[in-house]
Amino acid sequence: MIRKRERYAIFNTLERKIKICLLPLVYPILIYSSSLFAQQDTVYIPHELYVEEVEIIGQRSAGVYSDIARAVTVITKDYMEHAPVQTINDIFEFMPGVDLRQRGNLDVQADIGIRGGSFEQTLILVNGIPFNDPQTGHHNLNLPFDFSTIEKIEILKGPGSRVYGANAFSGAVNIITKTGNQKETDISLTAGQNSYLKTSLSAGHSYKKLAYYIGFSGSSCAGYTNNTDFQNFNAYYKGDYLSPFGKFGLQAGFVNKAFGASGFYTPKYPDQFEQINNRFLAFTYSVGKPVRAKLYFSWRRHQDRFELFREERYHFADGYFINGTDTAIIAPGVYYSGHNYHLTNSLYGGVNIVIPGKTGKTSLGLEYHMDHILSSSLGTSLDSSVTVPGEDRGIYTKGAKRELYSIFFEQTKDFGRFYFAGGALLNISHDYGYHACVGLETGKRIKDYSRLFLSVNPSFRLPTFTDLYYNGPVNMGNPDLNPEKAVTVEGGYRFSARWLRIEASVFDRMGYQIIDWVKLPEEDIYTTKNYNRLITYGFDISTGLNAGLLPSIGNWLKYVYLSYGYVNTEKYRGKYISAYALDYLKHKLTARISHQVYHSVGLSWNLTFQDRNGTYTDQNGVEHDYKPFLLVNARLYWKPGITEIYMETSNLLNVKYRDLGSIVQPGIWFYAGLNIHLSTADLK
Repeated sequence: MIRKRERYAIFNTLERKIKICLLPLVYPILIYSSSLFAQQDTVYIPHELYVEEVEIIGQRSAGVYSDIARAVTVITKDYMEHAPVQTINDIFEFMPGVDLRQRGNLDVQADIGIRGGSFEQTLILVNGIPFNDPQTGHHNLNLPFDFSTIEKIEILKGPGSRVYGANAFSGAVNIITKTGNQKETDISLTAGQNSYLKTSLSAGHSYKKLAYYIGFSGSSCAGYTNNTDFQNFNAYYKGDYLSPFGKFGLQAGFVNKAFGASGFYTPKYPDQFEQINNRFLAFTYSVGKPVRAKLYFSWRRHQDRFELFREERYHFADGYFINGTDTAIIAPGVYYSGHNYHLTNSLYGGVNIVIPGKTGKTSLGLEYHMDHILSSSLGTSLDSSVTVPGEDRGIYTKGAKRELYSIFFEQTKDFGRFYFAGGALLNISHDYGYHACVGLETGKRIKDYSRLFLSVNPSFRLPTFTDLYYNGPVNMGNPDLNPEKAVTVEGGYRFSARWLRIEASVFDRMGYQIIDWVKLPEEDIYTTKNYNRLITYGFDISTGLNAGLLPSIGNWLKYVYLSYGYVNTEKYRGKYISAYALDYLKHKLTARISHQVYHSVGLSWNLTFQDRNGTYTDQNGVEHDYKPFLLVNARLYWKPGITEIYMETSNLLNVKYRDLGSIVQPGIWFYAGLNIHLSTADLK
C-alpha cells in the first residue's frame, strides 16, 4: 500500500530553543551532502531562534530536524533560485545520491532512482500525497507545476515502506509547494537554442484565514535532434483555510505534454510520439491539539497515447498507417494498425492520529488505496470495449483494478542524547494477501554538533500494470508476480559546525523476490519474474564549506559543496540476463560552487561525474557499455533588486553521453532569461 505523508509545514509549534545551525543535522544518515544545499540560509546563522516542530519525510509524527535518525536531503527554493538549472529534473541531475535518467530533456520525461534502486522503486509525493502512476514509473515525474512553484524538496535515501507503504522501496521524494502565506508573485521568461521558449507565472496571497497559491507555466522546443520537439503546459492551485472547526486544504493540478519520443522505448523506431495529460486533486482536514488528527483524500487521473509511428508523418487508410506508399511495419508480416492508449485512476485516503505523552509520540491510523486502468494493451479483456475520451479511433479493450488497505503504528521518543523511532505497517490486499513492515531507527548525540545513527527497515513494492500485463515483440508480462521485498541496514556519522559540515554513511540492502525483465542466454523474449536475490551496498561522504562566514574569503566565495557516492549490486541464484536490476549508477561525484563576481553579479556552477554499471543496445542490436561522463552547468546572473537577468549554459563541455538506452543527450545549450520576484513589501 502506498503511504501518505502529512504536509510538511516548515514550522509548527514547539516552544523549544534550538540553534538554527543544528537544524540540518536532522537527518542522520546523511548521505551525499544534500541538506547542505538548504544550509546557506537556514543553517549557519550564529544567533538563536525559537524553532517549532516540523513534519518531515521519514516518520509519521512531527519532529525536530536534529532528532530524526534518517538520511534526508533538503533542497530549498534559495538553491533552486540561482542554480544553473531549468527544470525540476535538472535539480535531481546534480543532486548527490539521486540517479536521474532522462529520455527527453527539459522536463519531457525522466526516471528517478535512489541508492541503486530502479525508477519503479522510488515513491514520489506532492505535499505528502503519493503521486506514483500504477501503469509505469516512467510517468511518475509528470508533475503539474514548474520548479518556480516549489518551496523545497525532501529526499529520503533509504526504505520508506514502514511509513508510506508500498513503492518507497529504495527511497522517497516529497515535493513541497509554496503557500499563500509568502504573499509573493513570480514572473519568468526564458529563451534558448533550438527555439526553446518557457514562460511561467505564479502568485500567492492570503486574506484573513484563507491562503492560496496558483501557478501556470508553458514551454516548447523544436528539439535538439530529429523528433525531440515538445510542448508542455502546467496549471496548479494550493489553498488552505483555517476555520473554527479545523484546517482545510485543497490541491488541484493539470499537466499536458506532447513530445517526439525518438527511440524512447526501442531504438528500432525513431518516429515514436507520446501525449499525456494528468489531473490531480487532493483534500486534507486537520484538527486537534495536543492530540492531532488528519484526514486526507486524493484522486490522480493519467491519460496516455503512445504512437510507435508518429501519426503526423503518416496517414491512416484501410486500417493501417501509411507513409507515402509504405505501410508501417512492426515486424515481418505485422503492420501497424493503431496506437497504445492507457487511462489510470488512483484513489487514496486515510486518517492519521498523533497522541503525545510521557512515553513520546504515538501515531496510528489506517489508509485505503485503489488503482484502476483502462488500456488497449494492459489488463484482462473487458466485457465490452470503451471509447477513449477525446480520440477518434482509440478503444480500450482491457482493464484491471486492485485495492489495498493498511494499518500503521509508530512510536517516537527523545531521551536527551538518544532518539528512538519505531513502528509497523500491515498491508492487506486481495491480490497479494498480508504483508507486514516492522522497522526502527536510533541516534545518539556525541556532542551538540555530532551524531551517530543506525536504522533497520524493511520495504516492498507492488508490480505495475506494465510488469503484469505488457506483451510486445520481445517482452512478455507476468500476471502472477508477487511484491518485491528488501531489508536495509544503514548507519553513519555527521559533524556540523558553523562553517564546516562533514557527513559519512554506509548502507546494505538485501533484496529478494526482485521484479525484473529477464531471460536466459538462449532465449529471445524478456519476461517479468520474481527471479533473484540482490545485495546492494554502498557508502557516501560529503562536505560543505560555508565560505561566506569566513572573513578572509567570504567577500567573493559564498559556498562549496562536494560529495561522492558509491553503489554496488551483486546478483545471487540463477543465470538470467537482467534488463534493469543491474543497470545502476555506480559512482557519482557532485560539486556546487557559488561566488560573487562584482556587487550584484554572481556565478554558480554545478558539476557531476557519473559512471554507470550496465549496458544498452543500439539500433543494430549491438550491446555497449555505458561510458562515464562529466557534466558542467553554469549560470551568470545579475540581481540588483526584484529583477534577475541571467545567462546559463548546460553541458558546458559539450559532452556526448547517454543517460538511458541508446538516446544521445543534448550537447552544449545556451539560455537567457528574466525573473521578476515581487513580495507584498515590493508592491506597496
